[in-house]
Amino acid sequence: MSAVADAKIALVDAREEIASRDKEIDQLKEGLRFLRENTIVVRGFRFEKALNGSPMDMPFCIRCDTIDGILIRLAKTSTKDGYKALCPSCKADFGGEHGFGYRPES
Repeated sequence: MSAVADAKIALVDAREEIASRDKEIDQLKEGLRFLRENTIVVRGFRFEKALNGSPMDMPFCIRCDTIDGILIRLAKTSTKDGYKALCPSCKADFGGEHGFGYRPES
C-alpha cells in the first residue's frame, strides 16, 4: 500500500511539473510572437514597430534582450557629455543612439 501511495504522489507531482512547463512554454511562445509581430531591427537595435511598419521610439537594450531575454527601452539621458542612450536596468551606455519619431498616416 505504501508503494502505491508513493506512486500516486509521484504522479501528481509529475502532472504539476508538466502543467508548469506547459505554462512556461506558452509564455515563451507569446514572447516570441510579440517579437516577430511588434518589433523591427534597425542598425542592430530592436525597436517597437509602428502601425506602418517603421521603427518608433527609443530602441530596446541589446544587452538585456540578448542576455536576460527582456525588452527594456533605452532612456535618452542628459549627461555632462550631452544626451546618451542609457539602459535604466543594466546601465549599459549606447552613446548617441537615437530613437525614431512616428507620425501616423492620415
